[in-house]
Amino acid sequence: CVVRNNSANNGGGINGAGGEFTIIDCLFEGNQAADAFSGLGGGGAIAVSFGKFHFENSRFYNNSANQGGGAVILLAGAQQAFPSMDLRNCEFVGNSSGTLPSLTLIGAGVIENCTIAGNTSTMFGDIYAAPDAAGLTIVNTNIWGNSAGFITHDGSNPLTLMHCNIEGGFPGSMNLDVDPMFRDPANGDYHLRPESPLIDQGLSTATTLTSFDIDGDLRELLSGPDIGADEVNDAALGPYAAGASSVPGGLLTISGSTGNIAKRVLIPAGSTWTIELAAPPGVLAPKFVLAGGLGVPQLEHATLLPFGIGTMALPPCPLFPQFSNLLFTMTNNLGALPCKQILASHPAPWSSVLLPSLPAGIELTFQGIIEDGVGGFEITNLVVAEF
Repeated sequence: CVVRNNSANNGGGINGAGGEFTIIDCLFEGNQAADAFSGLGGGGAIAVSFGKFHFENSRFYNNSANQGGGAVILLAGAQQAFPSMDLRNCEFVGNSSGTLPSLTLIGAGVIENCTIAGNTSTMFGDIYAAPDAAGLTIVNTNIWGNSAGFITHDGSNPLTLMHCNIEGGFPGSMNLDVDPMFRDPANGDYHLRPESPLIDQGLSTATTLTSFDIDGDLRELLSGPDIGADEVNDAALGPYAAGASSVPGGLLTISGSTGNIAKRVLIPAGSTWTIELAAPPGVLAPKFVLAGGLGVPQLEHATLLPFGIGTMALPPCPLFPQFSNLLFTMTNNLGALPCKQILASHPAPWSSVLLPSLPAGIELTFQGIIEDGVGGFEITNLVVAEF
């Protein structure tokens, strides 16, 4: 669902009072609560006075309130039981409010695997847990780059934070205070980069942990879930990207680099670059094939090769010629293959000619198969050229 550009005194998008609701995969954008904090007060996208609300995989962008809750306000109505709200796999970006912050909670709440970034408020923090709040638990949530600090907890009721990343820090089990390394926050892209320190740092035993992230990518792909709404699903981070463990550092390089932990080599604008493939130690002039792909495959696209060769993180074009618009063979001297090679080849060690720079934003992924000197083959490390 899309709830966009609506206006009301309270709850510009939804004003809830009673009952139990579950809202999944919705976008709340550009809604406004214009009332000067009378009645429920605020809630640019959502205002709830009592009842139970569950939000999953939803985005709250650029909503505003004259007073409290630029995105969401949770307030106990007169003579009513405390409301409750669960927020899971949600993203709050660019919301603004007057006196109270973008999430104002008076009631019970759970915030899990959410990203709260780029919001503004004139006072308090990103989240305001009021004196009569019934309790708030925040798990696996990334709170960064907001205008008014993190959280104001103005009461004695429980406030629990675990495995969160909070700008300025906050007490709690395994909480972090590190730059999350968003992909491009200046242009509204709050996905994590592959080198983000939040990868695999979430709590995997959370009883409500969902199987997918806000984009529908699988959760907990490696040793644990990522912190925030986004799960990095990048083949370059997977176990099959390392290649043969017998080759420390890797045989494949781009302009002399294996790309470090993120396996990415940045090619500056206008710069030429090269691809190099060394021979395994003690192997003389081995033959090989170097596969390439446009973009970076996802972890679940790893491909088991025949004849006991092993598993490649990059699906090779010869096995999937129907995807030759995305996959290609960079060079090959193993023999005839279904995908035409781009560059001339000779046995390793091999290096390409100087290659031209490509438009900014393009990523090319490379991984090879090379003779191991004992009658078999091994898979090289994977490297990404990032322009």
